[in-house]
Amino acid sequence: MDKVKGDSITESLFITLKGTALSKRQKQSRVIEYGKKLGIKGVRVSCHPLRHTFAKLCVLNGANTFQLMSILGHTTLK
Repeated sequence: MDKVKGDSITESLFITLKGTALSKRQKQSRVIEYGKKLGIKGVRVSCHPLRHTFAKLCVLNGANTFQLMSILGHTTLK
């Protein structure tokens, strides 16, 4: 393996078997499907809450706010 998928901010982390990026709808469908398979109930299972959880855990573990902002693609602190 010469390259790891997702090693650049411009590359997709989630890809199809053909190596192409998953669409927003494909990612959302998979997250919902996996949530159901895992029996997760009582919370909203979708991409945005997972993104929020990632950001929150980063902050709680001392991540640099401006680096996190860049990773998440934000241009302002909101």
